[in-house]
Amino acid sequence: MDAETEKLFAHLTADPTGQLHDGLRLVDKYLEAVQRQHALIFEAWRQKRYERALVELHFFLIAIDRVKDGIVLASSALGTEMADHWGAWDLSGYKRARDHFEHIEDRLYGSRKNALKRNQEYGTERTIHYGLSAGDKSFRWSDQKIDISEGFLTRFLSWATEAKAIADRSI
Repeated sequence: MDAETEKLFAHLTADPTGQLHDGLRLVDKYLEAVQRQHALIFEAWRQKRYERALVELHFFLIAIDRVKDGIVLASSALGTEMADHWGAWDLSGYKRARDHFEHIEDRLYGSRKNALKRNQEYGTERTIHYGLSAGDKSFRWSDQKIDISEGFLTRFLSWATEAKAIADRSI
């Protein structure tokens, strides 16, 4: 029996519903995408291909959300330690950033229910539809901001790896 089949049997023994296995598969599949997309964001940025960097950022945000979804799914089968782990880090800003890309028609030109908010920046009031900030390696939209730096990536990968370790200890 190969390692993947052994893992499947261990997961299904611990959780016959399949949530644990499916959740951990999401984590495994999308962790690689998180790393790849992060590299592609900054590669495009260094080349001054800012529109391309934003496309790569969108896929980065999708991958982050899928990793989180996998951890949440696994936690429903594993209980407290895993639930405490995923609940300890608020990634809702990353989900809002992802939603911003996917529903941008709701935000352009101050339209509809999710209109952009004006904010103060450098003493000037203005509206930021979206943009990358080289100064602190962040993505900003409206009056919100998320960290997309190498430091964030390192913390995120560590957090997801720890979730996988919790799952392994729990089975």
